[in-house]
Amino acid sequence: MSYRSGDSGKLWLKKASDANLKSAAHVQSWSFTWNQDMLPIDRLSSTDKSFHPGLKSLTGNCKIFYYRDGTAGLDKGDESAAWILEKIFKTVDDGSSINSGDSPELEFQLGFKEGASNLFIRFQAYITSYTLGASSGEVSSADISFQMNGTPLENTM
Repeated sequence: MSYRSGDSGKLWLKKASDANLKSAAHVQSWSFTWNQDMLPIDRLSSTDKSFHPGLKSLTGNCKIFYYRDGTAGLDKGDESAAWILEKIFKTVDDGSSINSGDSPELEFQLGFKEGASNLFIRFQAYITSYTLGASSGEVSSADISFQMNGTPLENTM
C-alpha cells in the first residue's frame, strides 16, 4: 500500500523567462483550503434558511526549504525562495525599491513526485504572506501563503 507524505512534496513555478514550469523547491509541507460562499435565498414568508452556492475561493500555504544550489553561484534566479522574495520586494539591480503597485501574479503548481509521475494542482495566485526563518541546526525555510486567482488551471491528484 502506498502513501504520500511531506517527503514527496514539490513546488513548481513558472517564471516570466520560462516557457514551462520548473521544479523550484523541496516542500516540507503544504495545504489548501477551498471555500464556497453560500448566498441566502430566503423570502419574507420563509421559516427555514435556504441557500444557493456562490463564489468559490482557494487559499493555501506551503513551507519550502531555503537552500543554495552550489552550481547557482550568486544567481538568485535559480533559488526559488530568493526569487519569490525579490518579486515581493520588487527590487532592481542597484538595490532600490520599485513601487509599481500590486504584487505579481505567479503560476504555482503544488503536489507530489510519485515515481516518474507528478500529481499536482496548478493555478495562478498572489502571494499574501511570506516568512523566512532560520534556526540553529535546521535547514532554513520559507513559509508562503497565497490566494488563488480564478479557477485552477489543471488538477491531476
